[in-house]
Amino acid sequence: MSLVPRFIRAWFAWRDVFAAGCWLYEVNEITGKRRALSLFGGYSPLAWEWLLSGRGMPTIDGVPAWRSRYRDTLPDGMIWG
Repeated sequence: MSLVPRFIRAWFAWRDVFAAGCWLYEVNEITGKRRALSLFGGYSPLAWEWLLSGRGMPTIDGVPAWRSRYRDTLPDGMIWG
């Protein structure tokens, strides 16, 4: 498979996996990346175990996890390259 069609298909391959608290969790079926999107205002803890088990750095509301406002809730000992 050519790289360009795969790249374009990856834009539309996001699938809802589950919702918990105020978060909607999605996975990209082509790249394996995971993300969390806030459904509404409020606070609820993130499912870090699920987010970090995907490929690459997960995003939280479109921002890489280590740069997001939730970076202080990352599990201890996480090393980001």
